[in-house]
Amino acid sequence: MTSSEEELESAHQAQLRLKDEFLSRVSHELRSPLTAVYQFVTILLDGLAGEINDEQREYLGIVLRNVKQLQAMIGDLLDVSRSQSGKLVLSPREMILSESIGAAVDTVLPTAQAKNLSLLIQVAESLPAAYADPLRVQQIVVNLVDNAIKFTPEGGWIHVGAKVFQQLPEGLDPSSEKALAEGLPKCNTGADSWLEVSVTDSGCGIGEEDYERIFQQLYQSGRTVDQSRMGLGLGLFICRDLVTRQGGRIWVESRVGEGSTFFFTLPVYSPEHAVVSLIQDRLVRAKATGETFSVVVVEAHAADDALRPVWERLLVAAGEKTFSAAYAGKRFVALAAESDSQGEFARNRLRRLAKDACFPVAPELCRALSYGVAVSRADAESADELLARANAAAVSEPVLMAQKRLIIVDDDEQGRRLIQRVMSSLGVHSVRMAASGPELFAALREELPDLIVLDIQMPGMNGHEVIGRLKENAGTAAIPIVVVSGYAGEYSELDGITPGTAIPVLGKLDMKELRRWGQYLL
Repeated sequence: MTSSEEELESAHQAQLRLKDEFLSRVSHELRSPLTAVYQFVTILLDGLAGEINDEQREYLGIVLRNVKQLQAMIGDLLDVSRSQSGKLVLSPREMILSESIGAAVDTVLPTAQAKNLSLLIQVAESLPAAYADPLRVQQIVVNLVDNAIKFTPEGGWIHVGAKVFQQLPEGLDPSSEKALAEGLPKCNTGADSWLEVSVTDSGCGIGEEDYERIFQQLYQSGRTVDQSRMGLGLGLFICRDLVTRQGGRIWVESRVGEGSTFFFTLPVYSPEHAVVSLIQDRLVRAKATGETFSVVVVEAHAADDALRPVWERLLVAAGEKTFSAAYAGKRFVALAAESDSQGEFARNRLRRLAKDACFPVAPELCRALSYGVAVSRADAESADELLARANAAAVSEPVLMAQKRLIIVDDDEQGRRLIQRVMSSLGVHSVRMAASGPELFAALREELPDLIVLDIQMPGMNGHEVIGRLKENAGTAAIPIVVVSGYAGEYSELDGITPGTAIPVLGKLDMKELRRWGQYLL
């Protein structure tokens, strides 16, 4: 590319950014006053500001319908702006397609009934689950049915259906080079890999010359049935964007004067596809915004049945900590918005969450896990390449345990040696000893450990005093502690180092439990 071409491209990109910023700002500025109008008109219609007559009610109803139409237009503008700036976030998951279709039809049913239109849902029984964003699927169906209502004369009919899809029309293969160039995931297109949703109407139809143009931004065909409900020409453009971003395709078949059928496809849910699609969608967004993100891969050498309850708990916990995540078989994948220098930080955060998930249901699985992390690059990269880099950087739990540091505090030498053997069996290489509280604090001045195993009954400074001093110091307050004591029966736990936590208290003969807590806390 020559310098002049680069300057033109730069100017074009700047113009696009300015347009997107303008659309976004105008849309936001219009939304607030429209919301106020909507609320006050609703108050008037509900009679909360006094009685109104039938003529006033009719006029207020017209105002309310137009406000709703303007709100829908603003929502479309915001969606387009967010999509083009890479800020429109989809949350695909395993979903029941009939639920989103039913919710969409319920939304537009009053409008269809007002035109005396028959609105029928025909969804095949026992459909497999789809992998898509349920709210965005509902939005797509609402747009398509709403269009059908606009262009179907009174007394007509609309059918909404869904079935397993057998074959994509020619030129609409999601595995095609065009699809890959647009950043879509390469998917298996076997007979059971796709679901097809259709919206059919008995309306005015579409000329073949408009089949592609109706999906373009701001395009409106010459069809005229209900001019009072014309929009901005963004509905189908948004539908195509949402369908395409979820790996599917959308198209139309129609005859002028006889009606139209709009079709769109969604992938059938499979764990493997969910993982790849999760990463691929983030790559598309990252390319649009210039952001980087971390991919953390947790691999487990264990049976799938044993892993499933752990992965399910981890999936919930990861979502609460702002990770996007999915799992397939022995692999759990989470994405975090981290820069290159924080990739290891994301790995350590997920490791802690994985230990939390293992501890109550399968603590022994902790040692079967390994953790890899990779940070996305600015250059073109596929989900497979990113996963491969994360796998190449994987570190097993035993290797991570070998890097941990431990201090054992006990005035009984035999007790210290017993605990040392137990903790060394976990793979911990750095195990230091302290026979008293003062010795512990002297050791802490040299190096902070990852865990302190502490006796309670010690001469001079007992364990309670040690814990108190550790709490008071910001540098040591967060160090995990396990109490091992011959008087463990007097306590089940002690107040934790941080609010909402507790320090486990174990008996000196309960070395199996010590090993379990050591594996969890380190």
